[in-house]
Amino acid sequence: MCIRDRSETLRHTAVFEPLQNPLAGGTRGKPDSSISRCIDPIKAVMGLEASGKWPDDLQAIAHLKTAFYLDIAKGLRKEHGIESKASMNWLRVLVDGYVFEISIGHSREIDLLK
Repeated sequence: MCIRDRSETLRHTAVFEPLQNPLAGGTRGKPDSSISRCIDPIKAVMGLEASGKWPDDLQAIAHLKTAFYLDIAKGLRKEHGIESKASMNWLRVLVDGYVFEISIGHSREIDLLK
C-alpha cells in the first residue's frame, strides 16, 4: 500500500496553507461566523498492490472499495479515536482541525475503464 498526494498542500505548492478548523476538531479558535463552515479537504490516493483476487467488474470493485473505506473508518475510530466518514467514493478523516479525503486507486479499475 502507498499513499500519493492529490493536493497542492501535500506537495508544498499551495499558495495558502490550510488553517485548522474547529469544526473538524481543530484547537485554534472557536466555531463562529468568521470561520468557514465549508472545509476544503486535503486529498490523497491510496494505492493497493496488484492481485488476481480483484474482481473484473467495475461495480464489484466499487463495492469492494466502499467496504475498505468502512473498515478503515472503523479501525481509525476503534484503535485511535479518530473521527472519519466513509462514502462510496472516499474516506474523509478529521484530524487536528484538518480534513483528509482519501480515495482508493487501483490499476485494475483503470484497465477496465479503458
